Amino acid sequence: MRVYYFDDSGDRSGDPTKPYFALGGFGIEAARVPELGSKIRAVAERYGMPLGHPVELKFNQVGRSKDNKPRKPHWMIRAGLTDPNERRAFVYSALREAAQVPSVEFLCVVVDQRQLREEAHPLKEALTPLLERIQMNAKKHATHALVLMDEEQADDKALREVMRNGSEFLKYDRILDTIAFIPSEESIGIQVADLAAGAISRYFNSNDPGYVRTFLRSTACSPSGDPNGYGVKVYPFGRFAGPARRSAPWGSVDREIHQIEFARYPGATLGWRNDGAPTFVWRHDWDSGLD
Repeated sequence: MRVYYFDDSGDRSGDPTKPYFALGGFGIEAARVPELGSKIRAVAERYGMPLGHPVELKFNQVGRSKDNKPRKPHWMIRAGLTDPNERRAFVYSALREAAQVPSVEFLCVVVDQRQLREEAHPLKEALTPLLERIQMNAKKHATHALVLMDEEQADDKALREVMRNGSEFLKYDRILDTIAFIPSEESIGIQVADLAAGAISRYFNSNDPGYVRTFLRSTACSPSGDPNGYGVKVYPFGRFAGPARRSAPWGSVDREIHQIEFARYPGATLGWRNDGAPTFVWRHDWDSGLD
């Protein structure tokens, strides 16, 4: 059996500067879930933020500069990660580790809200194409799927109804029961899904490719290796084009984040070539094999 973890990211207020809404996450063989948890907890330890209720990974904390919301503690700042680039490196490392766990495949649906009817609900619009891809992914692996999502509370019943209504293209005969909603602070998998959804939203809304580079090689794809329409679906119409690989010289922010990540891995050495590219790129990174 495969377990699928998902969360959403994006603005639903109609802000024209942030038109894309993302529902993203990943599937993993059930037997590999403990390994995922161990790897993500180890990353968090290296960054000085041990995970465990109520401490959790949240993508939106990368950009938040203050711990001033009593009901939404900023766990990264409380762990001493006051530099935004440190927080960004933390998320890179977590996504990178998740992407390298065997059997992990990322799946994301990105909704272009400019193309929706005025009364449409972006989360519900995203769910059907996502369930279709979960169904196809489970079928590819000749197994069944258990779907877990972060608690939406007000939306939970409506989302289950979307699943009951099914798809006009295929049956959800690989998906067990219905969607289960669990609090994110109780699940490492949901937290990684939050990071993935935030990463893909950031890529589409802000043209920021840094986060998706860490896991794009582990995104579901066509037999020819194209994630468009498979691991990343733009709804209702559109095409996903992956980020260009970085060329030398790397910019100052990329250099700093790369160095922060390396500093968290004892024994790792990093140098910079004369052309401004690093001597080492993470094996699973989108830029691996950089000339």
